[in-house]
Amino acid sequence: MEKMPEPISANYRVELFRMAKKCSTIVRDETSTTNERIELWQDINAELTRFKHALCSKRPIFVVGKKEDGTPARFDILAEFLDKDDDLASFVVLANPDETAIDAYESKVSDDQIYSQEVTEAEVQHRISVSRGRLLPGLVPYSAANVLIRDFQKKWKAPSQQCLNTIYDLLEGLVEEACTITFGRFPSLVGTMRQYAQLWLDDCKHATNRKIDFINSMENRYPFTLDNTAMGEGKLRYLSEL
Repeated sequence: MEKMPEPISANYRVELFRMAKKCSTIVRDETSTTNERIELWQDINAELTRFKHALCSKRPIFVVGKKEDGTPARFDILAEFLDKDDDLASFVVLANPDETAIDAYESKVSDDQIYSQEVTEAEVQHRISVSRGRLLPGLVPYSAANVLIRDFQKKWKAPSQQCLNTIYDLLEGLVEEACTITFGRFPSLVGTMRQYAQLWLDDCKHATNRKIDFINSMENRYPFTLDNTAMGEGKLRYLSEL
């Protein structure tokens, strides 16, 4: 019934204002989940889940020594986090009850992607060797750690941009549908209103892109962490596996 056209007012200015208000109300109701309209946010949440795991797929996996069975020993700092992740559990289908979420997730990733995440002990030693200058024995050059971290940090922007583009497309589809519902009786007006709506969406996208660029530049400036507890625990787990 809400898609049925309403009677046209004799005053065209009032009519245009009424239609513009109706169009904005449709968009507002969808974006704020008014009246349990959750379809848009279900699509957005699905994309955010994909983004989170696309970002996690850029993490380093350190290969240090070998296990008792002779296979490479991998130290994955995010394995425990992904195993406990409810979103990941819904993102993949476990083949059997003994399979972990991270196993199921990585089974969806190609070998080339996994190998591109691996950092071997030899690579770390080489990076330290070529970075060493005038240092006391036993100290690791800061530039060596910096380069290893940045090699992975520079991969973060692509998943962020993909997430932004996908959500932009979802909102663009919503706005186009709202314009069609509201101004459908006036074909030339539909095109004009879509054009103005497109300009507004583009402004929002550019503003979000600037935020992404700012966060990305801040993260890539100097390696740091605000979670010293997790860093200490991770270091202890890493040392215990050497």
